[in-house]
Amino acid sequence: MLFRSARVSKISPIIVLAVLIGFLPARADDQTDIRTVITSQTRALSEGDANTAFSYATPNIRERFVSPEFFMAMVKTAYSALIGPQKFEVTEIETSGNQAVARARVVTSESKVFFAIYPLIRQPDGSWKIDGCFMQPMEGKTL
Repeated sequence: MLFRSARVSKISPIIVLAVLIGFLPARADDQTDIRTVITSQTRALSEGDANTAFSYATPNIRERFVSPEFFMAMVKTAYSALIGPQKFEVTEIETSGNQAVARARVVTSESKVFFAIYPLIRQPDGSWKIDGCFMQPMEGKTL
């Protein structure tokens, strides 16, 4: 069978979606804005500033998690690698209309390496907001 490989089964649905709908490298101003939103949210998470971190999420995410406190509790449980990383670097940003996908490399304080994918949506006011995060450990990768 063509897609039987274990590696194929680990491909993120966001990556597949990005390829299928033709995401393109983001314009310079969009790249700057998107990079700023993602790194600002990561900084707020690291500083324990739930209100600021929550403000970078789309209305859909804010509705789902109800309050900054619930949002921060979810991040601490499911995305602890984003809290106080040793290194965080947005490596690639692609856009398609009012949607974007950003990829980041995260190195935890324990030197474990993760690959993070952020879907983003441009809001009616022109700002970019984060609509989730998909993280995958980079097997066997440490610093």
